[in-house]
Amino acid sequence: MLNIIFADGSEYKVGATKSMGRDHSADSTNYRVESGADISDHIENAPLTLSYDCVYGDAPLNATGAGVLGAPGDHTDFDDLMVAAWENKELITLDSEGRNYYKDMQITNYSVSADNTSGFGLVFSLSVKEIRYADTKTGRNVPSVAKDRPTARRFAPPTKSGARTPVPASDNQNALGAAI
Repeated sequence: MLNIIFADGSEYKVGATKSMGRDHSADSTNYRVESGADISDHIENAPLTLSYDCVYGDAPLNATGAGVLGAPGDHTDFDDLMVAAWENKELITLDSEGRNYYKDMQITNYSVSADNTSGFGLVFSLSVKEIRYADTKTGRNVPSVAKDRPTARRFAPPTKSGARTPVPASDNQNALGAAI
């Protein structure tokens, strides 16, 4: 069972997941050196991608739901929410009830197919990609910017001979530099 949780908190349980694919991929840098060999010095893991083939239905997909007759209902609401989330570039959460939990997933592909056997069910394919956020951290000994910091360049303009003389630091900058 797959639960899809939208940004507004609404949650829809998918009736059946026919197939699920998970793709972990990575890429590395390649630099050619003089002898002709490639040297790799960095490996970057690509964002996780998932693909699902599912059926969302208003009636339970078992013997008790086989005799249920009714007008279209939840599956049209579900389809509207999926299209709206894709259009608005909203992130969704996928929960496979205790097996895996994927948060901050971008909808990269949502396609619906219907035929004479789908009835009030919604047969769809969904592809999502993980969105990663950077963590920012501040060191302990980072000084605040000095109020009397010179706005001029660090070096005075060159003289006729081309020599450049450094602009001296202020007392406050020297004190902050010594503290580091």
